[in-house]
Amino acid sequence: MDLGCCESSVDSFSLDLLAKDINKCVRCIGPMANKFEDLGKRIQLMEKKLKKYQQYQEYKFEFPKEEKPSSNNPKVHIPAFPEKFDRAVFCKWVKDVELYFESGCVLEHEKVKHVVCTLPRDGETFKWWQGIEELSKTVDKIHVIKWNEMKRLVVYKFLCPKIV
Repeated sequence: MDLGCCESSVDSFSLDLLAKDINKCVRCIGPMANKFEDLGKRIQLMEKKLKKYQQYQEYKFEFPKEEKPSSNNPKVHIPAFPEKFDRAVFCKWVKDVELYFESGCVLEHEKVKHVVCTLPRDGETFKWWQGIEELSKTVDKIHVIKWNEMKRLVVYKFLCPKIV
């Protein structure tokens, strides 16, 4: 069988173009592999932080319930966020805030806004919360942090023992 007499339907120009395209793809594989490796490391770090956070989900903070004041009491105000607090002070503040929410019929999606207004503007908690809001907007523009999530985040950040 003589293969020398067969004519190729592919010309050398097409082969050169194909070779260039293959070379481009090969050159892109290296940087993409590096990016995937970097993303893998980021995911591992995020999973590690998530595990730390989940450890504290077992902490149960009990917020005592009290009789709610009359809803037509104009003297009920949202309590100011304490600049310095421990677990007991924080729990009392949360109880008072929730009484305010109940007495003022505050809608769920407005609760965090009310609480943020009580944070001292030059305090650590306010600055930290601004960062949380920015991160939340960057990561998920649809999801809005609710009051119960905010309580858990504050507990985790300021009241749980630091893991080294």
